[in-house]
Amino acid sequence: MSKKLLGIIAAISVTAYSSSVSAMAIPSHSIVIGNKAYSIDYIVKPANYGEVNTQILNGSNVYYVVNSSTVKDLFSNAYVSPSVIDSVPTITYKDGDGEQYIARSGSDYLEHVVSPFMAVAKVEIGNGLSLFKKITVTSATVPDARYFRVSGSSYIKAVGDFIQTTISDSSVNVYFYADSTGNNLVARGTLDVSTSTGAIPKNISNLQYVLGNSSGNINNSGLVATDEDNQWIYYRGTGGNLFRVKSDGVDRKQLTSAHDAKYINVVGDELYYVHTTPATKTVPATTGIYKMRVDGSDAVPIMSGTKNVGTMGSLVYSNTAGMEDVIVAGDWIYYINSGDKSLHRVNVDGYYDSCISTSQYTDINIVKNYIYAVNQSDHNKIYKIDLNGYAATKVSDVQAKHLNVVNGYMYYRNYSDNEKLYRMDTDGIENKKLCDDKVFNLNVCGDTIYYKNDSDGDRLYKIGADGTGGQQVLTPVPLTKGTKLANDVVEYVNAIDPNVYFAPANMSTLTSIAKDGSGRTVMK
Repeated sequence: MSKKLLGIIAAISVTAYSSSVSAMAIPSHSIVIGNKAYSIDYIVKPANYGEVNTQILNGSNVYYVVNSSTVKDLFSNAYVSPSVIDSVPTITYKDGDGEQYIARSGSDYLEHVVSPFMAVAKVEIGNGLSLFKKITVTSATVPDARYFRVSGSSYIKAVGDFIQTTISDSSVNVYFYADSTGNNLVARGTLDVSTSTGAIPKNISNLQYVLGNSSGNINNSGLVATDEDNQWIYYRGTGGNLFRVKSDGVDRKQLTSAHDAKYINVVGDELYYVHTTPATKTVPATTGIYKMRVDGSDAVPIMSGTKNVGTMGSLVYSNTAGMEDVIVAGDWIYYINSGDKSLHRVNVDGYYDSCISTSQYTDINIVKNYIYAVNQSDHNKIYKIDLNGYAATKVSDVQAKHLNVVNGYMYYRNYSDNEKLYRMDTDGIENKKLCDDKVFNLNVCGDTIYYKNDSDGDRLYKIGADGTGGQQVLTPVPLTKGTKLANDVVEYVNAIDPNVYFAPANMSTLTSIAKDGSGRTVMK
């Protein structure tokens, strides 16, 4: 965080708070910088520091809106007339969730900028009882989100309809489905129900596609996955087959036979994985995406690819045309064609397979309605691809690999700095080195980054997600090193908090170990 931004936040902290609406509809407890305004809740999030600092450098004044009649100039530390804000024709405002609004001079309300990935709902008190809530999802722009359910209720209603139920908590989870059966879970978010909104809808926050696995796991071949409640662990076990076991280690069950399971995804009651049969001298290998119930029943292949087998003299060879980085997001499966590295998606039932981009990509990360990935066609730069329009935008000119996008940050291995670990906010502005190890196959899980340390013969290491918790090495130049977790030579690093799972290059074994290094277990 810059000194200017620190000073601004310090100045704000001693100013009284008001909940009224300010001039030009800018809400109280907001910062106005030039023609942009931000909620304090937005400013204090580390992922937004770069954006706000850039606006401070470009803006001539910074104002704190206390309430409708009180505005403070934070550069001069003096109170000024609200007219200085109302003199700006239009101001773009962002709330704590990053949702955008337009405030126009002379107007007393905010115009919400409709996002291609949002949902709004109104909250009303039912039957005069404070715990009995009537929740109406008035609209949702999330693709395929046609029906909804709230936690604590079994009813599934169409978007536009309402659900009445008893809610004792201040917030409720909202689940979106593609159909009324509740089988195709698409997205979920959180709705604040602590106060009634009446007829005025409010945003459902933390809205995100329901992903079948974390991108960190998928980019490490997806050998482990879990359900939404973390009750079951699904993993690649003996013989490459798919198994499941409760998170406490009991009720282990084999789900497949003679299958080489990778890219495991769990969404609701459905489980997806990729199985590849080896090629022979006359028959090409086949790579298929399989779908089954989480108990192992009703297994069906929903899509298949092939590896072309040919001969060169007496040598038999195969050209891969399978699937990599296979991840389920809502009603779609995204993957990379391992032959030409093009980016594809297909419906979860195996229909409508299409190519999103012919550029060569790796390391798929899905965040709301965007794919973040490394574009190998552009020297391993980080790109953001729109899920709907397929427009691709370069986020940064850094050369990256093993990209993980988590909580507003892009974690990656920096080609330009000898493979060291970096993180950058998703707008591509703030960039920070976290570790001086040569970091491969990194996986960000919770507050920890796990990785294969090439500086120590590919052993398993960890460091805090903010770069803390490592070890300082005093050399001519002080270095930050991670902490060794296991002395095994590892290739694939998967994680489900609080454990990390690792496997050698041939995937012959999968071993679990707690984040503190205890509880080493070979997954049978």
